[in-house]
Amino acid sequence: MINWIDVRDFLIVKQAELSFGRGLTVITGETGAGKSVIVDALAILLGSRTSAEIIRSDCEACELQAGFELSQNQQAREWLDQHDLGTDAAECTLRRLVYQEKPSRGFINGRPVPIQSLRELGPLLVDIHGQHEYHLLLKKPVQ
Repeated sequence: MINWIDVRDFLIVKQAELSFGRGLTVITGETGAGKSVIVDALAILLGSRTSAEIIRSDCEACELQAGFELSQNQQAREWLDQHDLGTDAAECTLRRLVYQEKPSRGFINGRPVPIQSLRELGPLLVDIHGQHEYHLLLKKPVQ
């Protein structure tokens, strides 16, 4: 479960931090309010491909961070332990820096990792589904 996300210099966002409570979180708003920006930031943090175009105008880099609850996520804890990134804390912190002029950098629990590690761990932490993907729920392999 995601506990919080912090977004800096990403697209139109100078700085935003959101905290999430237990259970279902619904983000609503008018068209253009920034709902997709939050989801896009999370996807990039979890290793999606990106480019320097996501960096806010006149900035050198953007920074994306999030904290995830691990107490009931055995798979994620095992993955972290297998990659020597485990922690006794109940939370895992991911961080990604995307630069204008150099490759992006990833961090798990404060330790530098290849972006591929974010891609591997991401699906153990979060499921991101887009609009109109509800039809996938009707397919047995996805259920």
